[in-house]
Amino acid sequence: MILSEQIANGTVAVLDASLNEITKCADEHARRSLTHVVSFTARPPKLEFDQALHTVCEISAAAPILTRAHRGHSEVIDVESWENAVERLLAELC
Repeated sequence: MILSEQIANGTVAVLDASLNEITKCADEHARRSLTHVVSFTARPPKLEFDQALHTVCEISAAAPILTRAHRGHSEVIDVESWENAVERLLAELC
């Protein structure tokens, strides 16, 4: 499993919650320490965070589209394949 050690020690969490709950939880945590939210979705989510860094992995195409957003600014991260996308995500998270 990806990030299994970080999940076990509590530095990474996998949430199944409403958009409002995710936004609230991430921004509250980001007030205390760096918080990076990663969303895997078929279409861009309607999530905006005041404090947390947000990376979206849009999975509706042959190669994923990665977008990173923080405090109202966003940038598309160029990836050519799934392998490249996973490498970029892991480099950002670790």
